[in-house]
Amino acid sequence: MNPLFSLLPAIVGTVVDGQVTQNRTIPNESVGAINESYSAKHTAQRAERQVKILEANLAKTMMICESLWELLAERTGLTEQELYQKILEVDIRDDVQDNKNQRKATQCPKCQRTVSARHAACLYCGEVIDQSIFNLS
Repeated sequence: MNPLFSLLPAIVGTVVDGQVTQNRTIPNESVGAINESYSAKHTAQRAERQVKILEANLAKTMMICESLWELLAERTGLTEQELYQKILEVDIRDDVQDNKNQRKATQCPKCQRTVSARHAACLYCGEVIDQSIFNLS
């Protein structure tokens, strides 16, 4: 429960010239609904801020990628066709052409247990599975 709303009285009235008039009791369900509403609004605002940060980071990353590609093309003579071929090659490393390069579950070389693609290390023995510099976890 939000501490602000836990301090709210169960009686609400209209203030006129410093005097409370028209007192009425708010049912406990309504106070609970107010708390839930506040919590949902706060969660939505936090998510909105996080999305804006992610969008800004994505835009910056795209600009960096474009800049790096232009430098590579200018200095090495690579063509866009070669870039597309490499993108396709990286895409199908996981055996699925879906514009993603996701690792599959693998067997831990140390303890032989199955390690989810989401984990960079074995949950059972701690052996590092994904040592790629592009691992984001």
